Amino acid sequence: HQGRMAGGNTTTIQRTEVVLLVLGFLRGEAEQFPETLKSFLREAGDTVRTVSSKQRNVKDLTSILAEYVELKEEKAHRNNAISAFSNDPEAADNVTRTVEGMLQLLNDYELVRTARHPSSHRTDNSSMSALPASSPHASRPDAAS
Repeated sequence: HQGRMAGGNTTTIQRTEVVLLVLGFLRGEAEQFPETLKSFLREAGDTVRTVSSKQRNVKDLTSILAEYVELKEEKAHRNNAISAFSNDPEAADNVTRTVEGMLQLLNDYELVRTARHPSSHRTDNSSMSALPASSPHASRPDAAS
């Protein structure tokens, strides 16, 4: 079956991509898994032959797994930080004040930049679109300039 394989809500992956990853791993470990490599080539040979040389240029499985583990660790770290703030209202208030201060600084920078370079003045307010509607800076009269 040459269709797409799905893994939950992740991006779908073609069977040929998985075959190439396994093949690359087995070739890299040929001394350790010689019979497995021979068997895999025998069973997946038709699929391997249908893949162009351009498609064969894939990252190795070990690198992909290392990146995956790193991303999972980063996500866990972010989730822990978010949990810490949700359990500590004072810390959450400090972060809110810091972010609001950064937004104020960015707004002030935009005002200075506009005053120095009127030709780069934005009339569509696109630079302000990233401000959350609940931000006190989003509704400031001078934020529209």
